[in-house]
Amino acid sequence: MVLQTTAADVGKRTITAAAALRPQLTHWLLILMPMLLMLLGSNCQMVQRNVPGQATGTITLLDLPGNATAAGHHPQPVYYLQERQASGVFVFYRLAFCAKMSTDDIPTGVPLVVAYDNITDGVMYSCTAPINSSTLEPSTELESRHRRVLLGESITTPRAPRILVYVTTCCGYAGGPSTMPEDYHHRIMLLPKSFSMKVPGLATLGRYLNASTAINKWGSALVWWNGDYATDLELLLHEIGHNYGMAHANVPGGCELRDQCDHTCTMGAVGGQAIRCLNAPHNWQVGWGRPFLRLGNSELSVGRAVATRIPPQLNTTDSSVMITGSGMHPNMKIFISARLNVYPYDLPWNFWEDSRRLLLIHTYDGTDKTPSAPTVLAAEIGVGETWRDPASRLVVRFDSWSNLTGAAVRICRRVFETEVNCRNGLDDDCDFLLDDEDPDCDVSYASMRDPSMRAPPMLSPRPRQSSPKPSPLPPTPNPPPPPLPSKPPPPAPRRAISPRTAPPPPRSPPVASGTPNPSQP
Repeated sequence: MVLQTTAADVGKRTITAAAALRPQLTHWLLILMPMLLMLLGSNCQMVQRNVPGQATGTITLLDLPGNATAAGHHPQPVYYLQERQASGVFVFYRLAFCAKMSTDDIPTGVPLVVAYDNITDGVMYSCTAPINSSTLEPSTELESRHRRVLLGESITTPRAPRILVYVTTCCGYAGGPSTMPEDYHHRIMLLPKSFSMKVPGLATLGRYLNASTAINKWGSALVWWNGDYATDLELLLHEIGHNYGMAHANVPGGCELRDQCDHTCTMGAVGGQAIRCLNAPHNWQVGWGRPFLRLGNSELSVGRAVATRIPPQLNTTDSSVMITGSGMHPNMKIFISARLNVYPYDLPWNFWEDSRRLLLIHTYDGTDKTPSAPTVLAAEIGVGETWRDPASRLVVRFDSWSNLTGAAVRICRRVFETEVNCRNGLDDDCDFLLDDEDPDCDVSYASMRDPSMRAPPMLSPRPRQSSPKPSPLPPTPNPPPPPLPSKPPPPAPRRAISPRTAPPPPRSPPVASGTPNPSQP
């Protein structure tokens, strides 16, 4: 679960006498705690500016779970801007955007420039979409650290994450840590088991603080860890994934856990053996993995299959195929990867499926501006199976598996549902049978379906004529009817085409008795 909010150093405060709180208030305290600590640890004053201006900082989103109305409508999200002053002090504003502003126009977790109309009682009013400041010419040392980086181009996470864990108790707080909290990339509050927390974990989406120190150039992010799940390491990786800007991993239509239903990724984390690595698009998003082959319209033209071998994901950093092009949303990318159970850390399937070798097909439409987009597991197919996508007209066939080289795969972009032109050297329907090899091209009916393929008639020499425009002959009264041509035999029946192997539906996680699996927020 994601909590997008702004917080100050939670390590300098702690919760005392949590057991005395009313259960219905503890959930709200957990949500509002970062804002309260921020106010307690700063010099608060209401900012008033009645003239338009600009502010540079990072936007975060406060989204209170369980706050829908009876009609099912969710309230408008609450945005906050964190601005760093020249003195190094951070100032926080609540942002109020015009109703016409779409949430897609308000990226979070990246440096932005906000043009505002006025600031009243600490609320910044704006009707203009924020501008990504990383695309502007840097003017200060702070801004120069946020030059534009293309999505998937490089590693955007700490190379050696530093994690600071605060263990809260109900017995008071003796003092602060012996080190600087700002030196840690992740500050995790491990809550007591008696604390009434409705979800296993919460995390800020991206960094909440961009300030750097001598040993921390990345910044800091926050995680709240439910003490009832203190031994669930995948839960911790899931929440840290949110700190790195990753959204949930889903399947088409979702499941009982709404949008975190991809059992092949820790950002979905359902099913399997409760421990697994990231899927291919999430690896690419943060720079941990890259496609070794990129196919666009020029590399994957219609009717011309591309054959390749995809190595197992854990064997190499460059382990996926990324496809873009016609028939898809402008930002949509399709990732193809090869996966299997690898002990002890990547186990997307149950132990009785250890022998399975599967080809995974994911979609992801994140961009440099909005990288925090969900990934979707479109299909998983086994050896000998084929995936056909009606929207992009892509066809992917899993031919064979080698323990040394991985999955042998053919990828094609079809132009027709069946083989229409049997002499053009193209596989029109991408069934990997070319021209006359395709049963669609049975000679007994091919010429009937496509007139352009009929053989030209035999021509006899035309007799000379005395004038270029001879007079027509007068009609013969009551001419005898011409003899009827012999009836040709009926054409051979069209040969039935065996249906291509359809990909299995996306795997739904097992339905747990009672409530959904709480270990996967």
